[in-house]
Formats: sequence, C-alpha cells, structure tokens
Amino acid sequence: MVLLHDRGLDRREEIFNFYTNLAKDKKIIYRTATLDVTQYPFGGAFRAQAHRNLVDARPLTAIISDQIVDTLGLVGPRRDIFKDYGVLVTDNNGLDETQLGVIKSILGSVPREMYDLTIITVGDFLETKGLGSRGRAGINIFGLRVSSAEENGFPNDVKPFYSDVFSLVAVHELNHRVKASYIDANPMLKGREEDLLRQAGLDDQNYLRSNTPGNGAFFQNAPQEFFASIANQYFASSEHTLLLGLERFNQGKVEPLNQFLFFADVYSRGGSSTLFYTLDTSGKLTRKEIQIERDNLRRIIGLDSGTNLYQFQLDAKGNVTAASTLPR
Repeated sequence: MVLLHDRGLDRREEIFNFYTNLAKDKKIIYRTATLDVTQYPFGGAFRAQAHRNLVDARPLTAIISDQIVDTLGLVGPRRDIFKDYGVLVTDNNGLDETQLGVIKSILGSVPREMYDLTIITVGDFLETKGLGSRGRAGINIFGLRVSSAEENGFPNDVKPFYSDVFSLVAVHELNHRVKASYIDANPMLKGREEDLLRQAGLDDQNYLRSNTPGNGAFFQNAPQEFFASIANQYFASSEHTLLLGLERFNQGKVEPLNQFLFFADVYSRGGSSTLFYTLDTSGKLTRKEIQIERDNLRRIIGLDSGTNLYQFQLDAKGNVTAASTLPR
C-alpha cells in the first residue's frame, strides 16, 4: 500500500488515482459498504489507511470532493458531512443517525478555519487489530452510543454538570486538531499555552481539569492533552468552567482562571466576541456568542455572558490579579 509521505508530495495526482482505482477494483475492502471484519480481519485497518491517503492526496475542491463521493459511494449523513465540512467519516457503517448528527453539530459549532481535519475513523467498528492509520489530519473516536453514558468533568469545587460521553470524546479529539492547526501555528497563542503549563506545574489544583488525582503530572508529561482536556469542560458548559476558575481564584489558585481566559481567547479568534457552549446528556450542543472586552494589549479583561458581567485585572504577564462578577 502506498503511503502519502512528504517525499510523495509531487506525486499527489498519482497517489490520488492509485487509491481511486483501488476503491473501484477492491470495492468490498476500500469503499464504504459494511465490511465483514471476521472474513477480512485486517480489512478495517486497510480501509482506514486507504481513506486517509485518498482524502489527503489532493486539495478538496468541489470537483475532487464530488469524485471522492462517487468513488467511495458516500450517501446520507456521511455524504453531507463530507460535502459540508470536508471530513470523511470512516466507521464501517457502525455509527447511527444520532451519532452522525452529533458529529455534524460539533463540526459546525467550531469555526472551520480553526481546525484542519480530513477524516474521522471509528476503530471500534473497523476492528483495526491495533493497527493505527497515519495521515495528515485525522482523529479516531469511540462507537459508544449517544446517551448510553454521561460524565461530569468538574471537580467538587462546583456543582456537577453532566454531558454525553460520545459527544465529549468527539469534542476532545476535534480540539486536538484545533491545537495542532490553530494554536501551534500562532506563536503568541503557542507561547501562552507553554507559559500556562509551566506556571501550573505539578499541583493538580492549578488545573481546570482536576477531577482525577495526578492530573498535574499527567499534563506535564503529556502537554498535548492540556488544551483538549479543557475542551471537555468548556464544551460541557463554558460558564460553569468559568465559575470553576473563579472559585479556584477565590481559594488562591489563579491558574485555572488564566486557563479559562486562554481558551476563551483562542475561540475569540482575536475578535470582539468569543463562543460559549453547553452540551447536555442527549448530545445536544448549544453555542452562543459572548461579547468580550480587551485592554490595549488585546488581552481579555471582560466577558458579558448575558446574565453576568465578568471583569478581570491582569498583570504584565497576562495573569489575573483581580476578578469581579456583576449581575446583568
């Protein structure tokens, strides 16, 4: 099987044609009909890798997208997701309509310029035998049914807030792509994220995501999980996450509030508003635009949630030194 490595970038059309012909010649394995993974025990892994290479081979213009739809036989919600967002769902037809609806809602709730993503695989249904696929911009999620499991991602400092686990996993993985595509490409955001991790250190209470003992050490050893893990809380309830940051601030722990403002700043895309989310146990995701106030250094010093006006004072490094909440 041909893999799309950097050295093959000048052979994109050849690679695209290779996988197009492969799907036509070996339809059972490489298109989108349900694959019998018992009869073809490595077929799921082959399909996942082939689909990654196909969608990564050439820019997804309207013509190329239509060609991929025809080549793979995409129909229904999977076709719609690919046409609307340029994201191929490779799941061996294991996801149901509700799960596909959740995926479409999440992709549509995050500004498209914030993430580079071409494929979502579902290893639970592909049974890839531990063979992970490689590519430019893909994620893998679980097949857990919507509403079959719920999670409270908040520590005891605030009241519990429960959300659907399938949806949270999709949110978490998508925000890995936000980090890779958007934060890491912006020196100021990347530098601020590194500063926040350094300031938080090993103390679990210095993290928003602190409901499990040892999270401080975990994030220091796996810094790539820092932003995506905050997303679990921010998408469950952005305002509840802010309340957690404020509660910790009142306890003398400033870092969680710094982390919240960083996440809100990322989702502001440098503008005069940011995005707040709520995610319930049925997978319903709600997004609303929140007005923000910035200082002359373009740092967030105010948030208007519609019910409360939150104001912050910052030091020279951008860390919170004072915070207030005024009912609207």
